Amino acid sequence: MTIVLAFEEEVVRGICGYGPQSGIGIAEKEQFFDEIVNEWDLHKVDELVLGMGDFNGHVGKWIQGFEGVHRGNRIEERNVEGRMLLEFCDEKELCVVNTWFRKTEKRKVTFSAGGIETD
Repeated sequence: MTIVLAFEEEVVRGICGYGPQSGIGIAEKEQFFDEIVNEWDLHKVDELVLGMGDFNGHVGKWIQGFEGVHRGNRIEERNVEGRMLLEFCDEKELCVVNTWFRKTEKRKVTFSAGGIETD
């Protein structure tokens, strides 16, 4: 979904997405990212573009190769979806904002069930 807000001198485009969950095939996940890229490429040079959503990816705690995209303040290992998100952000010169803030260990966990915790 794309939301466009026009102000007097500024246009802000918000691209919102909810990525396929675990258990969904890689083809659907690639299609999701293709759609995000296509939507992103529609914006005009003078627009401020914000990407928002739950991409259902874990970017992991290691930043190697994604230093400008990821700050490493996470708790788990990177998965395929997280790598896809990091590659998209790297290509478009974006960052995964929630990795730039330090949190206590308790605050890093956003989902917990059956002994599984994710951030």
